[in-house]
Amino acid sequence: SYQVFDACQLSSQAACFDGALYDGRHIYFAPLTSGLVLRYAVGGDFADPDSWQTFDAQPLGMHMNVGLVFDGRHVYFCAYGNSRMLRYDTEKSFDDPASWQGYDAADTQGLDTGGFDGGFFDGRYVYFNPRDDGHSHHTRLLRYDAHGDFKDPDSWSAHDAQFPHSGQGLAFDGRHLYFCPGYTTAPDADPTNPSASLDRAFAFALSFAATSIWSSNAL
Repeated sequence: SYQVFDACQLSSQAACFDGALYDGRHIYFAPLTSGLVLRYAVGGDFADPDSWQTFDAQPLGMHMNVGLVFDGRHVYFCAYGNSRMLRYDTEKSFDDPASWQGYDAADTQGLDTGGFDGGFFDGRYVYFNPRDDGHSHHTRLLRYDAHGDFKDPDSWSAHDAQFPHSGQGLAFDGRHLYFCPGYTTAPDADPTNPSASLDRAFAFALSFAATSIWSSNAL
């Protein structure tokens, strides 16, 4: 059976989300277009507006997002087509701006690091899946050290895989991260062939030892 709730009862901007996450108490919905974050209190009446909350993160610089990541305490919003990274501290009040932090990850270690499609937490680092920087697809990986200060540039690192492809989802096996194939901006792609815009047999053959890629700077 299904239940339906129209979030526009809360706000006309509570629409168009891309990704959701459960932190053990709430379901969070990542806003694709509005910057208005939506969450539902699990256990509450799904049809009751009182079970739902919104927070307008636009004043904190939130733009488009695709996907979320949870590190056991914080919810990270994966910036899409931009580099403004935000996170929410789930141990604090949802509607208090002080519970939120923002960081502009652009130019991390000299790379154009913006535009991601989901991410993953490996117990120490939050990895952001490279997707679209607002101009083209890319494979510039970004990660945040959850032991560091969110606003400290030293807590962030980046690596350019230098493929004309992008990722669309990823998995972790305890050591390696696997990036799912997305689109390519390869100059030899045939625009008349839809399959040519996919990473052909590539399976984003970009799996790497997460503990060594940044120290070796090589795949």
